[in-house]
Amino acid sequence: RSNDNTAELAFSVDENHRGKKYGSKLFHRGILSAKILGIKEIFIQCLSENKAIRALAKAHKLSVVTSYGEAEGRLQIDDVRIIEIVEYAMTEHFSLCDFTIKSKLDSIRQTQNTILRRVNETV
Repeated sequence: RSNDNTAELAFSVDENHRGKKYGSKLFHRGILSAKILGIKEIFIQCLSENKAIRALAKAHKLSVVTSYGEAEGRLQIDDVRIIEIVEYAMTEHFSLCDFTIKSKLDSIRQTQNTILRRVNETV
């Protein structure tokens, strides 16, 4: 944060996962998180040749200014609405559930592999 009401939004999508709308989802999530935290303005910075982030900025209505090979975009954020708080809470809850289930499944697989390895050793 540069001050209490402004925050920078920055992220990167691995090149193997580009073109799958992850950047747009991260952008939306960043704006929603900023609203929840009471941020009134976000900004992004990138090289002017970064077409992907500039397209995301344009799609999300940021005003972008380019100078000296760099681009900066700014967006004034509206106050958070109740439905956005619900969306945020549900996404957090589902993410935690997803992580927990995947962790448990991984643990079960590891246990299963250990048991199978021991059974094969005794045969």
